[in-house]
Amino acid sequence: MRPISTMPGASLPLTVYTMLAMAGKAISHSWGEEQFRIASNGTFIGAPGWSRAYIPRADPSFADSRAMWQLPKNADQGPATNKIMGPQRSDLTDASYSEQFPMLKVAPEDWVAFLYTENGHVSRQDLEGAVIKPINRGTVYVYGTTQNDLSDYDLEDIHLTWTRDGKGGDGKGQLIATRHFDDGQCYEAIPASGDTEGISSYRIAKFNAPQGGLKCQTDFQIPSDVPVGETYTAIWVWDWNSPKKRGVAVSPASFNDPEIGHKEYYISVADYEIVDPCSDELGSIKGATCKKPNATNVVKFAKQPDVTRSGIEAQMKNHFLVKVPQAGFKVKAAIVADKNTIPLACLIGIDRPVTAKIPANDMINFPALPGTGSESDEPPSPSVSTLPDAGTTPRPSPPADDNGGILTVTVTVPQTTVFVTATRTATVESIASPSSAPESSQSKRSNLRGSREKWTFGA
Repeated sequence: MRPISTMPGASLPLTVYTMLAMAGKAISHSWGEEQFRIASNGTFIGAPGWSRAYIPRADPSFADSRAMWQLPKNADQGPATNKIMGPQRSDLTDASYSEQFPMLKVAPEDWVAFLYTENGHVSRQDLEGAVIKPINRGTVYVYGTTQNDLSDYDLEDIHLTWTRDGKGGDGKGQLIATRHFDDGQCYEAIPASGDTEGISSYRIAKFNAPQGGLKCQTDFQIPSDVPVGETYTAIWVWDWNSPKKRGVAVSPASFNDPEIGHKEYYISVADYEIVDPCSDELGSIKGATCKKPNATNVVKFAKQPDVTRSGIEAQMKNHFLVKVPQAGFKVKAAIVADKNTIPLACLIGIDRPVTAKIPANDMINFPALPGTGSESDEPPSPSVSTLPDAGTTPRPSPPADDNGGILTVTVTVPQTTVFVTATRTATVESIASPSSAPESSQSKRSNLRGSREKWTFGA
């Protein structure tokens, strides 16, 4: 174990730094903060660990530019570079963790919750104005490695290069999870007068959560083959690229896709001390394989988990919520295989900013997917947007082929794949006053199973 140094400072209460973040009108961005072990019933275990060289918001030296790492770099972040991480966090040193902000101890196959503040990018979907962002608020990629020194790695050496089988790039790391930045429940506290879309107020009521805000999380599992005694490094990459068209569900899994209008990535790093599953260092709740080396780590969530102290069931039952080629799925670009995994899927295809409250029925918190953590290329039938339009909505025609330069959302259902262009004309000002009842979900499923010509997108 590395020696521990002392790092001054203390965390502000969530309500305080939430107000500070909102005062910045969502111009700040996100980075990893607390890390928790997650029990198989979904609850957080014990005290948190922290991200590498964590700077608390109460520290006099705190600034967004010091806490986050953005690529391409802003002018105020120093000389141009493409390094995966800045010099203060590129290597694991004695000063990376302290008694106050320690490294989290985990066992192989443990689940970890990686927490971050959304800083208005979820609660204020269209606060950026002319800046267009994907509906899932960007895709989070988590890479894992025992290569703790990242000093010699550029972004392209790891992101979209390391694969889930560990054979991509230099073979020293692997992709272990893909997530939506919007985890389906997190929010910032927004005064009712400023809560244009109603996302914040809806989630406060839905989850009986703190008025001050609820942090987002990325949940991922420590691989079973990480040796005890090693330090495992997780690299959290938030793809916050801007598509050229509004209403796109997920940004392409590419650095140079023609549909990307503006590139923007944020990276955080956290380290985990790997201990024996039966170690007393884990406290009373041991690792999943303690005394049962061949046990299966089955996730069985509590019926009413405390949303402030629990993981997200859908994430713990599906390592790859966003299917990307680099994860080994047979797809050409990032796609949405199941629209249930995007909480605000009702906004997919809408080509105008949201200027009214979104109906409660469309504030979808995606449900847990079936299974026990294994992935399938045949996800369940998707739910379909019921977001009403105040006018006639043209029904999209399927593209002639996969390579015509049209950004598509691909919904995969048993025995058929339906391609829908991610462009739709809608008058969003009347979103809260539907002019007609939405088509039943049964009817839409029937259309899906029929043929492409019968597909209907939305109400």
